Amino acid sequence: MKKSNTEEDLQFFLNAIEKPIAVINLQGILLKANQTFTDVFGVNEEDCIEQIVTGQSLETWKNILQRTIHEKKVNCELQMVFFKVETYTVDMSLRFDETTEKVIIYMYLPYELMHLPQYNMNNLPTKLEELMIICDANGRIQNVGGLARKYFSQSKEKLLQYSVEQILSLFPEHSLDLEVLRREVDEMGYMETVQKYIHATGHVRYYKIAAIKDHITNLYLIKIKDQTKETIVQQQLAHKDSLLEVGQLAASVAHEIRNPITTLKGFTQLLKVTAEEETLKYLNVIEDEIHRMEEILSEMLNLSKPTVRNKKIISVNGLIKNIVRIIHPKATLENKKIIQNYERNFEMCLVGEEGRLKQVFLNLLKNSLESMHPGGTLSIFTQKCEGNFVNIIIKDTGKGIDEQNLNQIFMPYFTTRPDGTGLGLPFVLKTVEDHEGTVSVSSEVGKGTSFILTFPLIEQNYAIHKETVKEIVG
Repeated sequence: MKKSNTEEDLQFFLNAIEKPIAVINLQGILLKANQTFTDVFGVNEEDCIEQIVTGQSLETWKNILQRTIHEKKVNCELQMVFFKVETYTVDMSLRFDETTEKVIIYMYLPYELMHLPQYNMNNLPTKLEELMIICDANGRIQNVGGLARKYFSQSKEKLLQYSVEQILSLFPEHSLDLEVLRREVDEMGYMETVQKYIHATGHVRYYKIAAIKDHITNLYLIKIKDQTKETIVQQQLAHKDSLLEVGQLAASVAHEIRNPITTLKGFTQLLKVTAEEETLKYLNVIEDEIHRMEEILSEMLNLSKPTVRNKKIISVNGLIKNIVRIIHPKATLENKKIIQNYERNFEMCLVGEEGRLKQVFLNLLKNSLESMHPGGTLSIFTQKCEGNFVNIIIKDTGKGIDEQNLNQIFMPYFTTRPDGTGLGLPFVLKTVEDHEGTVSVSSEVGKGTSFILTFPLIEQNYAIHKETVKEIVG
């Protein structure tokens, strides 16, 4: 082999050490393999790969080998025989080295398949972060690992009295049952899915469920792993995609909506000039509804594509105080108390779009007021943080948000209010992120909700010498 190829393939082996890897010649004879490969397939050097390929896949394997020789690298699926008795569909990557005329095989297998012989009715690992369950074809549980209480708030002994069907019924979406599990395992060799679970603490968790079958004992191994963090990250990425879709929709309909709105406003104003008192009341209602339509359209457009915007130096405490003045009369009329506590030891300024930031805090403060009964308290705090950041905390004593809805409040069009558009909080999130900030929220049903908005501050010298900044926001 050329030196470059040798180094590349050595790195390839090192990266794949925990997966089955092997080197074969052009006739498919095994020349070298790692320990995982020999353990999983029960073959030795000088054996032929065709020994571990199912009969119906032999022709496919021959074609794959020829393609690899011509294309140098091939990714494919192939049915293979594990532990000399079990058949599974395997994802694999093959690479051909022209200098030595050898083919390197790297297989992508679930952890469970590679370690199936380790699991039996009387031997389940106790130091893993996953909950292991062994059951028979009828779903009767034979053994349970030691994390039953962590995952389901039940003792191991209690869980042993359950059936797999009962455990799967604990997941609220009910998209997985024993029949589905068995069918997927029988067809694909293994099954994987992520299911939402409401923990006894009230928190939403996301569990990855993986299952395989041991054809010797006819038992099923089910592994449950907490994958909440990974799932939430995926949801956040999907949220960003949905914001883009809203922006594209807004851009496409804005012109069509705004033209008739402008016409309606013009005729309404003309009619008000000559209208009598009774008619004037109805025209005022029409004008208010037109204004509401414009607000909804503006919220949609604020989620649209990046545009050139004007930014300027803004006093954080001054900005919040101005918004509180706007909502204070409403709070007083509804017998709701507002507490303000601002950082006074440091003049905090940020660079931003004042109009959009005002709308952010107006949205949040109005939502907080509307969530509270008379006698409730709305608290607003600002505090300087390490690293030249400011936290702006908005806390209410309202009805709170349950865990399920809390995970969706920043999704476009999601709302629990009959008259809501579902665009207010997506606008808040997008605007804060456009200002390089972050938003976090916590809530407890019956006790209230807290929003924490974190923004980067500018240096005081910068605030003194710069007045206005223009830039592209994206």
